[in-house]
Amino acid sequence: LEQNNFLLDLKPVLDFNGNVMQYEANVKMIDEEEKLISSNIFMPMARKSGVIKEIDKAALSLVTEELKHLDTSKISVRIHIDSLLDRDFDLWLVKFLKKHVKNMPQVIIEISEFDLTHNVKKVRQLLKIVKRYQGNVMVSQVGLYVVDLGYLNHIDVDSLKLHHSITGLVLNNSDNQLFVRSLVGVANAQKQQVIATGLDSEMQIERLRTLGVDAYQRN
Repeated sequence: LEQNNFLLDLKPVLDFNGNVMQYEANVKMIDEEEKLISSNIFMPMARKSGVIKEIDKAALSLVTEELKHLDTSKISVRIHIDSLLDRDFDLWLVKFLKKHVKNMPQVIIEISEFDLTHNVKKVRQLLKIVKRYQGNVMVSQVGLYVVDLGYLNHIDVDSLKLHHSITGLVLNNSDNQLFVRSLVGVANAQKQQVIATGLDSEMQIERLRTLGVDAYQRN
């Protein structure tokens, strides 16, 4: 952390014409041998060590640096619930929003559906502040757990990112197709975009397009 040995791996989100709509930023750490370490490996230890909020701060700062090289594309970055529930991080985030207000329309704060549904009242005010500074809010891992979508009535959300467990089986699983179709209906009513993740084939992409999904990511 002191050496700021982190970088962002940007993964494109495409519309169904093949255009890049936005990027997902995956934080990676550079070790002593200059090898890249996935966040899936170091984040659990960061959580145990209580430094995850510092990594989230570094990630947001890296996003603003990346935006200097992008014209109009947006970048989403996951902010962990540990950070959002931390008073010091919240104060830092408000200062960050004020400092980078010109960039905020291109910044997407990503929070997992599970964490959001269990902490709606606690994070609602902070996410309102994000929106006040024209930032964007994305709910990720949608469909991983069975939850009441009523949380969408309490949080101003711009986009919903489907979990790959839903999209991966969408070709042959009628329940997953029904879930996607229902979610798209809810999202359309609230002018939210629905993004599919973890796609491997053109058949999956085409099926999700017909179900009304707005954009997708490949594996």
